[in-house]
Amino acid sequence: LFNMCGHGHFDMKAYEDYFAGKLTKHELTSAEIESSLAELNTPIPA
Repeated sequence: LFNMCGHGHFDMKAYEDYFAGKLTKHELTSAEIESSLAELNTPIPA
């Protein structure tokens, strides 16, 4: 059984960029997270 979906092309590029040091570190601030969560229609338990 063989299944080729093509998603590996994206994964391999990401690995290549990671190991080459091309990815930038981005951390979301608490304000950004709260802003995004406020836009969700699903209530989040406290």
